[in-house]
Formats: sequence, structure tokens, C-alpha cells
Amino acid sequence: MQVDEHTERGEHFDTLYCEMTELWAKLSTAPEMTALLTIRDKVSAHTEVRYSADKYQFVDVSKLGLKWGDLKKTVDTMQRLVELLGILIRNAGFAWEMLDEQLDTASKNYWSS
Repeated sequence: MQVDEHTERGEHFDTLYCEMTELWAKLSTAPEMTALLTIRDKVSAHTEVRYSADKYQFVDVSKLGLKWGDLKKTVDTMQRLVELLGILIRNAGFAWEMLDEQLDTASKNYWSS
């Protein structure tokens, strides 16, 4: 019985590990991720300006090729990667619904005061 359980856990681990590595390979090379990293590094973390045509210009976010749904799609993929890592490393999940509720409550409280 223990051998069967050990084998089953190993197969489950292998399945999750394969899913995680495939997701990471897709996410890390996705054009949306490159665009989001550009926004993080050159717009939100600090504002990058370039001197061009005798004037300073900010990074034009509209030229990064992002669509409205790209952020949600990227966050969903990142959340799945976090879940997989938690399962593989700690054998524990992550309560995304609870986090969403807490953030929603904090946001409402902040904006209503």
C-alpha cells in the first residue's frame, strides 16, 4: 500500500512539475511578459526618459503591444505557477479567493474613507 501511494505521489509530482515547467517556458517568453517587464522597469518603478529629436520622451506604453486582457491572462498564469510551486515544494496550496476578498475589502475601505 505504501509503495502504491509513493508511486502515485511521484506520478502526481511529475505531472505538476511538467505543467509548471511548460507554463514557465510559455510565460517567460511571452511578448506580454516582455511588455509588462518594460512597464515595471521603465514606467512604474522609475520613469525612463530618452532624449530624441531635441526633446525628452517618455516610454510610450501604447507601443508595447499589450491588449486589455493581457494583464489578467498573465496574472492567472503567474498564480497557477505559484500554486504549482507551493504544491511541489511545500505540498500546500494557496487561497487566492481569500486574498482577492481581503484585497477587495481593503480597496473599498481605502476609497470610501
